[in-house]
Order: sequence, then structure tokens, then C-alpha cells
Amino acid sequence: MCPAVVMLARAPREGRVKTRLASALGRKQALALHEAFLLDTLVWLRPLARAGWRVRLEWSEPFRPRGELRKVLRGIPCGTQPAGGLGTRIESALRRALDAGATCALVIGSDSPHIGAEPLRRTRTLLRCSDVVLGPALDGGYYLVGVRRVRRRWFRGIRWGTARVLRQTLSRLRADSARTHLLERAQDLDTPANLRELQKRLERSPALGRRLRFTKRALGEKAQKGALSRARRNSARR
Repeated sequence: MCPAVVMLARAPREGRVKTRLASALGRKQALALHEAFLLDTLVWLRPLARAGWRVRLEWSEPFRPRGELRKVLRGIPCGTQPAGGLGTRIESALRRALDAGATCALVIGSDSPHIGAEPLRRTRTLLRCSDVVLGPALDGGYYLVGVRRVRRRWFRGIRWGTARVLRQTLSRLRADSARTHLLERAQDLDTPANLRELQKRLERSPALGRRLRFTKRALGEKAQKGALSRARRNSARR
């Protein structure tokens, strides 16, 4: 018997990922950052798999990875999320993992590569005496959900993408008398302001830079392209 973690991720296709970032950075750079977040998350998920966790990635649509993503995914099972809203997809991933014999099941997204594996290990420990563990995001949602059991009504009908996601979920859990624990809050990386804050953290912490090497590289390329664009604009004014 072992814990399971499923990462739900959008297939990395230009124009379909990180739309809020794409409006500021362009679709190609948004895609590069999405792929970097995926890679960095998978890098710290792999040691969990070696430690006996069941690690799985579920794409938003059928997708065949290539290049670095294909290498990092080697040995990690992949599938496709079922049709329906985010609540349906979360509940389905948790239920399948538990039905397959996992002692507890966790779902994460691909917007928080900076959290690392420690919150997942802590969630496993907390679930020994809790029914549900949530990792609150600063925007009102959550970056992680872990359960020992799951009910359909916990996640369906939530107003996803709003600041009310966590509050609505907690209300459902309280109504069901589910023992719930909250982790420390963390920030999803889905706006230009989030990226600027992450860049500052990377400058202050070499260790974080080593852990997020793909994201750091993508952010460096973004900065270089920005400098080139500014140079072209300045040259044109002359």
C-alpha cells in the first residue's frame, strides 16, 4: 500500500496554456514557461516515485511529449483527464487512485513548481489523522488537495477560477464533517506579477535556482528577449 499523486496539466500547445501570461509575454514565451513548470515539477516528483509513491500525469487532451519533456517523463505513467469541469477531473483522479489501492491520494497542478516535494510528504503524514488536506493558494484557490476518502459533492459545483474556491470547498467539507487540515499558503505562478516575485526569489536563493533550473532558464530567456525588444525600440527612435 502506498500514497499516490496525480498531476493534472494542460497539454503544452501554443495558444492554449498560460493565457493570462500570454497576453503580456506572447504565446511562445507563455508556452516555454508552461513547459518549464512541468519539467521542474516532474524533476522533484521522480524521487517520490523511487520512494514508492504512485506518480501519474494526466493531460487535458491526448498528447505525445517530445524532447526534454519526454526524457523527464520516462517511467511515469500518463493518461488523459475525463471530460467535465475541474471539480469532476479532480474527483475522478482522486477516486481512481484510491480505488487502485493507494493509502491516500493527492492532486496537484503545474502552476506551483516552486513548492517542491515537502508539502506532499507533509500531506501524507497529516492524512493519517485527517480526511482532507488542502494547500491554499494566495488567489483564493488551492495548489494541492490530498484525501483518504472522497465524496463527489466536495469538488463539483465549485466556482473555479474565483477567489471563493477555497471557501466553497471548506464549506462543503464542514457540512460533511470531514476532518480537514490546511497547509501553508503559497502562490501559483500565473500572472506577470507572480513571475516578477519569483525572479526576485531566484536572485536571492541559489538553492531555489538549482531546483527550478528549467524555469530559471525560461525566465532568463524572457528577460533577454525583453532587452532585445527594448534595444530595437530605442534604435527605432533614433
